[in-house]
Amino acid sequence: MRTHRFALIALLVVNSLSIFGYATFSRNTQLLNQYPWAQPIFENAYWVFARLQIVLALFAMVSLLQAKVRYQWLPAFVAAVVISLGSEFSGTTWGLPFGSYEYTDLLGPTLFGRVPYLIPLSWFFMGIASYAIAAALGFSEKFSWARALVASWILVSWDLTLDPAMSHLAPFWTWNEAGPYFGTPLLNLVGWYFTGFVIMVSFELLKVAHWIRKIPTSDFIAFYMANLILPLGIVTAAGLWEAVLISVACYAVVGIVWMLRHSLQLKHA
Repeated sequence: MRTHRFALIALLVVNSLSIFGYATFSRNTQLLNQYPWAQPIFENAYWVFARLQIVLALFAMVSLLQAKVRYQWLPAFVAAVVISLGSEFSGTTWGLPFGSYEYTDLLGPTLFGRVPYLIPLSWFFMGIASYAIAAALGFSEKFSWARALVASWILVSWDLTLDPAMSHLAPFWTWNEAGPYFGTPLLNLVGWYFTGFVIMVSFELLKVAHWIRKIPTSDFIAFYMANLILPLGIVTAAGLWEAVLISVACYAVVGIVWMLRHSLQLKHA
């Protein structure tokens, strides 16, 4: 657990520095002339911090899972990576299920020449965190469509600030056809939910709910928030308040679901 906490703290530091750098220099490029030392850092910050953020997040999640459930997480990892890679390859090749887009070279080497190898890893660690939070709402440990639906909603809620931050405000991927959601097509949200739902169903089939309960939900919430802070901080710095409000509204829905389920459990107690 010490390793997990160290990695999570490191992740928070990297994300905080990324937000500070964006709010200070990306939003005020004239400052680079006033502070010459910042120019070489700024030129490399996008690709260094983006890759480091994903690596640290993966390390934090894997160290948490390994400490609590040993290797039981591996089938879920394989499923999430394979499913998300399939969706991402289809999206970057044929425009489905997200719309037509391309990754830039900022996220590093690619799989099949199209999908950065780091991307499927992020689907795994945020997918498992979303699933764990949904599982804490009190669904049965048996196969649950409801848990898969809620977990997919939690995962998509992250993208509501992620896409504006990483494609509209920063050039990590580009859309071939601009859409109404800060340059992102609405089909992207459908694709996110679809891909997330398939991943969550695979978690159900793999009986992830049986071992995920061994890990405190607070650890997954802390992890989710440590990752959410980056896109949320960037869109806030840019003043994209609509994205912030829509994201908050989606999380409020999860809160309402929790309250409803909690009240029903109290009535049947």
